[in-house]
Amino acid sequence: MLGREKQKKINKVNFITMSSNLIIDVKRNLLSNYVKKTKLPIVADFWAPWCGPCSRFKPTIEALAKHFAGKLQILKVNIDENDDTAEAYQIVNIPTLIIFNAKGVRIQTIKGQKTLPQLIQALEALPIF
Repeated sequence: MLGREKQKKINKVNFITMSSNLIIDVKRNLLSNYVKKTKLPIVADFWAPWCGPCSRFKPTIEALAKHFAGKLQILKVNIDENDDTAEAYQIVNIPTLIIFNAKGVRIQTIKGQKTLPQLIQALEALPIF
């Protein structure tokens, strides 16, 4: 059986190699930098490699990134690597999505795994585009 640290590394490598180039992995608690500098609305996906629902949600997030390509930016925020950011945004359950408009204002939080149609409908209803 693999140790927890080794399993985390394996999961991280698998996630990064399977990520779409439409999705940015946020490192070192730098979410606020992305939010301040973006010209696009942002969907920040808070997740962890050991989270089963997060793994099952990954294809939905990738499809969402493709659906809104060029219209919004998807950021993946691993709570194990970005614990200060997760604490600042009061993330207690994952997966959690936080939506920011193009001015960096937090618009909405969506908790739990949702379907692609649910996410598209929710995002299109927001004043972010």
